[in-house]
Amino acid sequence: MGKAVIKLTEAAVIDGRLRAKGEIVSVTLGQAQDLVAYGEAVIIVDAETMATRERATQEQIEHEKAKHDKKRCKTKFKGRIEQMPTEFIGDWIVAGRTVRVTEDTKLSGETPAVGLVAEVDGLDWGDYVEAEKVKVKKPESVKLDGKIEALP
Repeated sequence: MGKAVIKLTEAAVIDGRLRAKGEIVSVTLGQAQDLVAYGEAVIIVDAETMATRERATQEQIEHEKAKHDKKRCKTKFKGRIEQMPTEFIGDWIVAGRTVRVTEDTKLSGETPAVGLVAEVDGLDWGDYVEAEKVKVKKPESVKLDGKIEALP
């Protein structure tokens, strides 16, 4: 039986292991069909289809899997909130980076607003940071002392 590479749309048990939502997994075509039928996965690469087109090799399948598997890594940064949705849930722009705030994100500190500073702790997916915690603070004030030499 052929193989397929799938992306899980829900957490699922595969070969006795609990796999996370969003994980990329290589499975048999039968497993892939079952998972897709129950709405738990989408097929990324069907090795049987690729084989019939004389393009299927293990290297191509691994390349496709790697291309779709965005490695997530922990990240922590802070910056000014530049944009955000009115209900807080959704994509924020913090210091030029897209920060995805979900129902699972722990918000603390000040009430979020554009112009305040956000300390973001989350997972970097490349295109965006999936926020696990966001602490909102007022911007630090800066005191300047000196002579003004020119004005714009």
